[in-house]
Amino acid sequence: MALVKCPECGKENVSSTATACPQCGFNIREYYEQEELLKQEEQEAAWRKETFERRVNNVETPKEPEMGGYIKIFIVLSVFSVICWFGADNEVQQGLVLFAWASLTWLDWKMYSQNYEEYEEALKDAQAYKYKVARRQQAEAEKREMQEELDEKGIPYCPKCGSTHVGLTTRGYRITTGFIGASETMNICQKCGHKWYPKK
Repeated sequence: MALVKCPECGKENVSSTATACPQCGFNIREYYEQEELLKQEEQEAAWRKETFERRVNNVETPKEPEMGGYIKIFIVLSVFSVICWFGADNEVQQGLVLFAWASLTWLDWKMYSQNYEEYEEALKDAQAYKYKVARRQQAEAEKREMQEELDEKGIPYCPKCGSTHVGLTTRGYRITTGFIGASETMNICQKCGHKWYPKK
C-alpha cells in the first residue's frame, strides 16, 4: 500500500488500494491496477521489439547457390539409377527405379530453386528479407514457448496448428493396415482435423 494523490480530484494522502476516494468517490485501486497493467504491457512490447530487432540483425543474407553441387547430385542419382535399372529383374522394378530417379531429381531441383529464390529475394531487398526471416523465427519461438507452457500444465494441443481444441476419435481404416488397430484411440484437432496418438 502507498499513499498517492487521487488522479480525479487531486486529494493528497489517499491509499492506492482504496476502492473509492473519500472526497470524490473515484476508484483509485482500479485506476492504479490498470496503470500497472499498461506499464507491464509497454515493457513487454519494448522487450519484444528489442528481441525482434536483434533477430533481424542476426539474420545472414544467403549466398548464391552453386549449381555445381546440385549437378553432382543429379549425376550420382542418374548413374546409380542406370545401374539399378539394368539390374532389375522385370519391368515393374524398372518402373520403380525410374519413378525413384524422377522423384529424387525433382527434389534436387526443387531445393536448388528454393535456395535461388531466397538468394534473389535477399539480393533485391536485403532488409525486407531479414525482416521476413526474423518474423518467421519469432513466430516459431513464440509457438515453442506456448507449447512448453501447455506441456507444463498438461494441456493437450495439436502438434500441427497448435490449437488446444482437442477431442478423441478412433484411428479408423487404413490402406496399409486395413482394420488392424482401427479401434485405437487417437487425439483429433477440432480446428484442422489432424490426428495423432496421445503421449504416454
